[in-house]
Amino acid sequence: MGVKTARESARTRGWPTVPGRVLSKEVGRSIGRGRTHALRVKYAYSVAGKDYESARVHPLGEVGYPDAQARIDALPAAVPVHYDPADPSRSFLLPMPASTTWIAIVFGAVVLAVSGLSLLVQVAQR
Repeated sequence: MGVKTARESARTRGWPTVPGRVLSKEVGRSIGRGRTHALRVKYAYSVAGKDYESARVHPLGEVGYPDAQARIDALPAAVPVHYDPADPSRSFLLPMPASTTWIAIVFGAVVLAVSGLSLLVQVAQR
C-alpha cells in the first residue's frame, strides 16, 4: 500500500496545470471518527480546447481535514488544476503533502514487517 501510494503521489506531482474555475464547493462527509471532513469541490478546466469537469480534490482520494470549512472558505473561484497529460480527464486540485507520502511508506513498511514476523512465528511453531 505505501509504495503504491508513494509512487502515485510522485507521478502526479509532475502533472502540468491549467487554469480552472470552481463550480461548487462544500464540506463533505466526515472521515474516520467524525473529527475530520472531506472537501467537496466541483471544478471546470480546459486542455487543448476541450472542456472537462471534475470533483477530484486530491490525487489519491479523499483526505479529511479538521478545518475543512476554513479550507473551503479560502478556496478561490479561480484554481490551478493538475491534469494527467496522457488523459486530461484525470485531474485534481490539491497535491498531497510530502508528509502524507512518507506516512504511507512507513505504514506499508510496518504492515509488511508485521506480516513477515507473523509468518516466521507460524513457521517456527510447526
